[in-house]
Amino acid sequence: MQLLLRLPFLLFEWLVRRVVDRFTGAETAGMAWAPDPAPTTAEAPSMPSTPSAPPPPTAAETLRRSAEREAAAPPPRPLRQRPLRAVDHVDSGAEVVESVGPAEDVGGSIVVDLPWDGYDTMSAATIVARLRSADVATKGVVRLYEQQHKRRSTVLRATG
Repeated sequence: MQLLLRLPFLLFEWLVRRVVDRFTGAETAGMAWAPDPAPTTAEAPSMPSTPSAPPPPTAAETLRRSAEREAAAPPPRPLRQRPLRAVDHVDSGAEVVESVGPAEDVGGSIVVDLPWDGYDTMSAATIVARLRSADVATKGVVRLYEQQHKRRSTVLRATG
C-alpha cells in the first residue's frame, strides 16, 4: 500500500531525472540514474539500548483498559419521559380534496397527428402500399394513429 501511495512521487522523480540527464548528457556518458541501494544492516543506525518511550499497548491491553474505564464511570442518567400534550396528538379525519375528472384518469395520453399530409383521404390499400417501402418509425406512427382513430385491421397488419 505504501508503494501505491508513493508511486506518483517515484514516477515524478524518475521523469525529472530523465530530463536532467538528457540536458546534461549524463545518460550518453553511461551515467544513467540508478536507485540508491538499500542500507544494509551494518549501515543501519543502531537502536538505543534504552527505549525513550514505552511500546504501544496491545489490542488486549486496550480492550481491558476501556472496560475498566467503563466500569469505573458512573452510569448515565435516564432520560426524562415527556408527557404527551393535547397538541402532540391530533384526531382529525382525512381532508377531501376537489379534483377534476374521473379517478381512473391518472395515466398519460398520447396524441398522434396525421402520419403525412392527405392520410385521411387515402384508402387502406394505398396506405398499405406506401407502408411497404416506409421505414420503421413511419410504420410506428401509422400504427399509433390507426389504433387511436380508424382502427383499420389491414393497415394495422401492414405496420407489423
